Amino acid sequence: MLDQYLAAQVCLLLDDDLMLRKVIARKRNANGNPIGWSAENPIFDRRAYQDEFPNGQIEEYSANIIAECLYSQVDQEGNQYVIY
Repeated sequence: MLDQYLAAQVCLLLDDDLMLRKVIARKRNANGNPIGWSAENPIFDRRAYQDEFPNGQIEEYSANIIAECLYSQVDQEGNQYVIY
């Protein structure tokens, strides 16, 4: 199954710094099973992902946060932009 968030590049505002990060993997539990479940509506999507920042730091984010960031940086035609 194709996961639309894997390999996505997302901008996130942290401590007044706009940081580009990349979604690198689904977060998994101790048994190796993916954490969370998908939903058609991104607000109800509970999947967890690992995101990598340019400095190599890896953080966990939920799919609804990633979707919010992605939707905020594209227009209706799919052109990407970032507001500083």
